[in-house]
Amino acid sequence: MLTKLPDEIIVHILSFVDAKTAVQTSVLNKRYRYLWASLPVINFDGSLDEPTFFEHFVAMFLSYRDTSINIVKVNLECLYNLDAEYLVDTIVNYIIEHVIDTPSITTTVEVLTLDAYCYLSDLPKLSVCTSLTTLKLSNILSDTANFDIPSLKHLSLCDCQFVCELENPFDPFKGCVNLESLYFHSCSYSAQINTFKISTSHLSDLNVSGFTVNGMFQACCLFELQTPRLQYFKYTGSYLYRFSTEINLLFVEKIYIDIRCLAEDTNLLYSLIRLFEIMRRAKSISLSSEIIEVLSMFSNELEDKCSPFTRMETFELISDASSSSALPQDVKDYLFDCHNVLDNDLVVDSIIDHVTDTQSITTTIDVLTILAGCDVSNLPKLSVCTSLTTLKLSYICSEITNFDLPSLNHLYLYGCEFECESESPFDPFKGCVNLESLYLVLSIFSDELEDKCSPFTRMQTFDLICDTSSSSGMPQEEQNGKTNMF
Repeated sequence: MLTKLPDEIIVHILSFVDAKTAVQTSVLNKRYRYLWASLPVINFDGSLDEPTFFEHFVAMFLSYRDTSINIVKVNLECLYNLDAEYLVDTIVNYIIEHVIDTPSITTTVEVLTLDAYCYLSDLPKLSVCTSLTTLKLSNILSDTANFDIPSLKHLSLCDCQFVCELENPFDPFKGCVNLESLYFHSCSYSAQINTFKISTSHLSDLNVSGFTVNGMFQACCLFELQTPRLQYFKYTGSYLYRFSTEINLLFVEKIYIDIRCLAEDTNLLYSLIRLFEIMRRAKSISLSSEIIEVLSMFSNELEDKCSPFTRMETFELISDASSSSALPQDVKDYLFDCHNVLDNDLVVDSIIDHVTDTQSITTTIDVLTILAGCDVSNLPKLSVCTSLTTLKLSYICSEITNFDLPSLNHLYLYGCEFECESESPFDPFKGCVNLESLYLVLSIFSDELEDKCSPFTRMQTFDLICDTSSSSGMPQEEQNGKTNMF
């Protein structure tokens, strides 16, 4: 039956097995003799052979495969003991060199998985892989800690060790301008790190567990989040690092925090409260029973504090069979009692309602500035303000994307998010017939940029404004659509 299947189907089936098994099928039938050389997915499994033979097999396989064939995935599992460390390093270097030196791979490979006890020296070379979207590294040692791979969307680091030079703030992922998810498990950095910065504007999913500096928990280390699109945050570990941010994380939906350290320590309490405040817009909250116990130790500290979670819809207590599932009343009051908390959404909508419903304001107001992390639903009502010439909006979220404000001369949009419906061409400012100046962050409308024409028909110069801490690279969707923009 297999002999009747077309070659494409056979090659697809062989993509699910390890490379050695794929080569062994060449003896089954003359038709199969060279099919292994055309695999679009390569799976190397070192557990099937002793190190010396496996190193020779990988070298021969890569030498004789058809280099004109596109490869989308390369997977290596090579968990030999330290006695074979040199051979494993050689195997990994074979694979990396083959990937970066073969044009049919650098422009097509999407997933690279390396699970090996090895020293990885060629990490920076992966930046030439313009199609690489997923990188998974486990058990590696590297003296390169910076990931400058612009195409990368998903990065998983598990049980890795990085030997770093002193750099503060330390921002290893700033070169991954399109990174959407980061999984960080039991990784250690050998350096004195005061600030570990994660500044990726597209990151929506962050998972951190078992992070150490020089092999241990460093209380002086601070995590700084510059991730305006973060939606899902998970942190697990024996200890809690301090977190900070200079921006409002407006789009956090779900947080999962599991701390296993029990200590009557006010520093731990304040670190927890600060993290809660940073993640305050989360709708789904999961906290470990140990966190509840720590909070209950400081009932006096919590007494006058309002709940940080103003949008909470679901709560989960992470506990094992030996833990109590009951929440102390003072902790309940802190986590769930929001009656003293101002709802920013209602406040902003009320201000807009007052402005638009008061005739003495609608005909005289010149400038309206709103800086608030909230949803705004009644922006269209501002069209009645016939004297409004300047509108400044920061960190708002709105389903309204069309600005029909004929009197407007100056519009500033910073850190805002607009949920756009499909519309082509997309022309959100056509109602601002008197608009003279416009300031916006282009990535705000990134979902709508694809296949759109540039609105700037008379552009002669373009200047990207950034400071020394910002990435000088444009988001990938703007790079891909450069001809459309300019």
